[in-house]
Amino acid sequence: CEAAKKNLALNNSADWNSAYRVRVLHGGVEVLGPDMQFDLILANLDANGLCELFKTISGLFVRGGRAICSGILVSQEEAVIAAARSFRLQAVARRGEGEWLCLSLAAEGALQDR
Repeated sequence: CEAAKKNLALNNSADWNSAYRVRVLHGGVEVLGPDMQFDLILANLDANGLCELFKTISGLFVRGGRAICSGILVSQEEAVIAAARSFRLQAVARRGEGEWLCLSLAAEGALQDR
């Protein structure tokens, strides 16, 4: 969490900061409130952790929201995609490196911007 905040500060210009609002949250799903909405959620968890997370995050996206999920073994890709689909998250891109995989998921029927 501290590294993410430091990187954000190092890469954050005044112009960029005025156009985007970034929240870095540390903890489990308990830090996510039901009134929160996100354009992008980043998660670097194993397949089991991601599959458990999908239920919680699926209702937190604005229209067009995405999740970038890494920490997935290529051998677990089908199971992760199936779990995501069950919560209306569709795999729209993938990137593999060796035995590891990163998936980009789009929220299907996400909430409209407030």
